[in-house]
Amino acid sequence: MKKLISMPMTAGTLAEYPSTRSLEAACRHFDCDGLEVIWGGEDLPENIPEHLHVGYHLTFFPDWLDFWRADRRALTRKFGSATAWTSFYGGPEGPDTLLKLYSEDLDRAVQWGAEYVVFHVSDVSVEEGYTYRWEHNHQEVVDAALEVINTLLSGRNLTLAFLVENQWWPGFTFTMPALTRRLLDGIQYENKGIMLDTGHLMNANLELRTQEEGADWVSRMLEEHGGLGSMVRGIHLHQSLSGAYVKAHTGSLPDPWPVDYAEQFCQSYQPVSYTHLRASIPIAHGPPPPYGRWWKGSLRNGWYMSSLRRTVRSGTSGWRSKAGLWAFFRKESPLGEGRTRVRPSSTGKIPGKRPKKH
Repeated sequence: MKKLISMPMTAGTLAEYPSTRSLEAACRHFDCDGLEVIWGGEDLPENIPEHLHVGYHLTFFPDWLDFWRADRRALTRKFGSATAWTSFYGGPEGPDTLLKLYSEDLDRAVQWGAEYVVFHVSDVSVEEGYTYRWEHNHQEVVDAALEVINTLLSGRNLTLAFLVENQWWPGFTFTMPALTRRLLDGIQYENKGIMLDTGHLMNANLELRTQEEGADWVSRMLEEHGGLGSMVRGIHLHQSLSGAYVKAHTGSLPDPWPVDYAEQFCQSYQPVSYTHLRASIPIAHGPPPPYGRWWKGSLRNGWYMSSLRRTVRSGTSGWRSKAGLWAFFRKESPLGEGRTRVRPSSTGKIPGKRPKKH
């Protein structure tokens, strides 16, 4: 098993580890074997030992479909002007700008020596995040994402695993087995799979109120996916019980609503705070990029599992105990044989002993 520290590749983050030895020492101290990284807009550091290079989360834009389609009417309504959306996306509307960005980032992942990359399949605008009235349906987003993925991977001689991550926005949610199969069957690349995010999956059900209900929901979705469960190559394990908050704070735009897109984007982050349960791995804190998050992961026989991440929105409660984090693993999982379930110790603390490698 490889336990990983998730880390945005920025000078500010790396400054917390003033030398290569201190980063390696942190990994050893917290029983970790390497890093899962996301590009932070700077050159990847060259002084991090190769044995710490494991995972890579590809860059993404939450709202990209209208730009991909060069839908100037929709873009004008959202951004106000071509100058604004060109500045935001880094180029003129259409596939070429996004493919250049994604291709360059995939090159960085290959340069990094990543064993796997993670790619989001969803689309949501700033306004939709408030109104929850979707402009595009799930299949529409999945089909467009397949165009992106297959164009991106075409002609490349890659060996890394390409993992699609579920969200709760229009796109891949892991709540509709037929759509999951459509996505996986449509990816024209052999080494593919799913990075299942349990918190994102819980966000797709606004009726969840307890950890137990969340664990039942995740297990039920796995069971409904049947044999497709074997395509789950990794798990981002965390909790999100935000249904009550979403019901109370969505349905309309804030009043007043800024005209400038950049101000809208910044305002959407104001109700969100990031807190992390410090149990086994130190988290680097800093301003979140518009397409980045922090998580921690582990790998067992090709299975990546993140843990101990908690995103708190407007003061909602976090984990009641460290042991509660592992509630999901106390349930029978259809992920297949050899997926050892992790259990808390009798004291309720996260087990610190490294499981044997298989």
